[in-house]
Amino acid sequence: MLSMRRWEHERSVEPAGEGACDVTDRVAFRLRAPLAALGMSRPVAAMIGRLFAHRHRRLTRSFG
Repeated sequence: MLSMRRWEHERSVEPAGEGACDVTDRVAFRLRAPLAALGMSRPVAAMIGRLFAHRHRRLTRSFG
């Protein structure tokens, strides 16, 4: 991502019994200097949180 100095994403999928699973995403990022200097870390973190919540809802809708 061009706006990020560092981006780490780790997804784990673990069995949860009877064909179900738990999906956990761990995300760490550091913004590039111009965005960090403008105090954009919190808004970007909120946006990323919404993005992953949306992804998880879609996974739930698709796979139950």
